[in-house]
Amino acid sequence: MLVLVYRAGSIGDQVLVTPLLRYLKNRGDTVYFAGNNVGLTLLKGNPNVDKLISCHMPKFVEVDEYNKKLEELQDKYKPDLFINCNGVVEHGASIMQDSVDFYKSTELRQFKYANINFIENHFTEAGIDTSKLTSKDFIPEMYYDKKEKKHIKGILDSKKFNLVYVMGGSGRYKRYPHVDNLIFTILDKYPDIEVYLIGGKNEVMLEEGLDHERIHKMCGNLSIRESMLLSSKASCIISPDTGMLHAAGCNNTPKISILTNTSVNNVTKHYKNVHNITATAKCSPCCRIIYPDIVESTCNCDEDTAAPECIYNIKIESIIEALDKVMEGD
Repeated sequence: MLVLVYRAGSIGDQVLVTPLLRYLKNRGDTVYFAGNNVGLTLLKGNPNVDKLISCHMPKFVEVDEYNKKLEELQDKYKPDLFINCNGVVEHGASIMQDSVDFYKSTELRQFKYANINFIENHFTEAGIDTSKLTSKDFIPEMYYDKKEKKHIKGILDSKKFNLVYVMGGSGRYKRYPHVDNLIFTILDKYPDIEVYLIGGKNEVMLEEGLDHERIHKMCGNLSIRESMLLSSKASCIISPDTGMLHAAGCNNTPKISILTNTSVNNVTKHYKNVHNITATAKCSPCCRIIYPDIVESTCNCDEDTAAPECIYNIKIESIIEALDKVMEGD
């Protein structure tokens, strides 16, 4: 059976669809994947995909145009089964501004969405009974080529404890405002730790002031795939709910997740070797995707740092305590 899976979205979204692709391939299906440039880049070399198809959609697209493109896609490839995974996260578990529940009570959103696992929801969308599957079936995967592996091997110091810190994500609630104090506290406490700061070009400015011989500023210097491989090969990663966290979720890399708008059940439920730091704010998890243009009107933000309450109130001590456990082999 020819199955065509469509998924646009960000880095993490593309990683989260990989367990479904593996399931379909193991079932004996021929699997085509259609998506944006991010998806095609991240799924390069994935043996569970027989064909990668470019299907770019604008970030904000009219419904009629969206439906027309998907109809054209199906008409061209004529799949026996078409699975549209768009919105599996954005509308099915962590909702966007256009949802009727976006402005309803936190309690209602938590009741409806906080227990929905992002990866499991891809299977549900495909009509697959998840009750017969195990956590192993929901582990994502990435495939890297020899050149990428050689590059990252040359960056990491095999004799040191390599800590990757992810500087930000898609929302302001994914940028820890106390990062300077956190990183220098870690360096003072653990003299053998090497810290690698990763992120895109938008995070380069966040590296300012983080100067130390054991701090490696990598923001904007690595490709998406290289950043993900670095995350998965590190001794430990500290990350909010980002694609880098999901990349590390592909294996047993020790992970310290900082969760604000999403829950443990949403994000790290099936991951191995993970220590979860969850926000203590009453509004968390809000189960919402809050874009920068509405964060001030939606969130209670700190006046000095502009950080939403959920990320601002996370204590450095909580993250250090989790790192202590990793260092002790817990």
